Amino acid sequence: MDGLDNKSKIVDPVVPRQPVSFKTIILMVLMIVVGVVVVATVLLYGFGSQNYFVKVMVGVLPFPMTIVENEVLYVSDYWNELDVSLKLCEEVGTNCQITDGDREEVYNNLLDEKVILVLAKRENVDVDDAKLAEVYQEIVDYNGGREKFLEVLGQNFGWSEEQFKKKVYVDLLPVELEDKLIEKVDAKHILIAVKEDATDEEKSVALDEVNEVVSKLKENVDDFGKLAREYSDDPSVEENEGDLGYFARGVMVPEFEKAVFSMKSGEISEPIKSDFGWHVILMVDRKGKISDSFENWLAVEKEKLRIWELYKV
Repeated sequence: MDGLDNKSKIVDPVVPRQPVSFKTIILMVLMIVVGVVVVATVLLYGFGSQNYFVKVMVGVLPFPMTIVENEVLYVSDYWNELDVSLKLCEEVGTNCQITDGDREEVYNNLLDEKVILVLAKRENVDVDDAKLAEVYQEIVDYNGGREKFLEVLGQNFGWSEEQFKKKVYVDLLPVELEDKLIEKVDAKHILIAVKEDATDEEKSVALDEVNEVVSKLKENVDDFGKLAREYSDDPSVEENEGDLGYFARGVMVPEFEKAVFSMKSGEISEPIKSDFGWHVILMVDRKGKISDSFENWLAVEKEKLRIWELYKV
């Protein structure tokens, strides 16, 4: 009977386990990664969270904060700049805190940097390598040499040498952009000074003198430097012979500015009266195509750009 019982028992077949394929493992890992990224994205953009998990993810992945045309400002850049602001405050004071005003200022500065980059590319403006190297070296020398400077960069700000050079580049770019675009004139002048309390006779003598200068210049403009040294009351005439170099609007007194920016290259002005006295101007050259100030032009062009703000300050 025992034999029959044993034979009558049904034994479940052993099903061998199928090994997990490499493809399945990769798929599972990707699903986990996507899930983590989705959670971080929701916390960051949906709730503005800055907890430890979100900060780690922002440090690892390039979460965009604002997009200006094809230039991207990342959340990590913004948070890093806030940290730098806090460290700079702690270098000179105590009880340092980041205020809403600080956040706005840091964000607006970073946004303007991206705007400048976009406009500079559009206008084919760049910073010369030699100029960048010169300015960088001046900063290094001022701060005690390269070894000491790099130590300070790393310990205090967490920046590498290349990161700092990029910041120098960004600082120089608007200067180059302004120099190329904003209208400037290269001019020379001769000043016949008239004191505020000058007598009628002194005023008359000054007017006769300035008319004499205009007459001599029209005879031979090449004598400008010689005549400037002989007649001009400008204190810097011995050094520059009346050569003012290039300058933009907003630098000279209104009467002088109005006259010189209306002149053509090579033109000699009639006597121009200002609070300083009488001016005779030789307009040498003109460059730049924007007649407005750089700040106003930048504000107008910024409004024209496509800007997407994804993470609000």
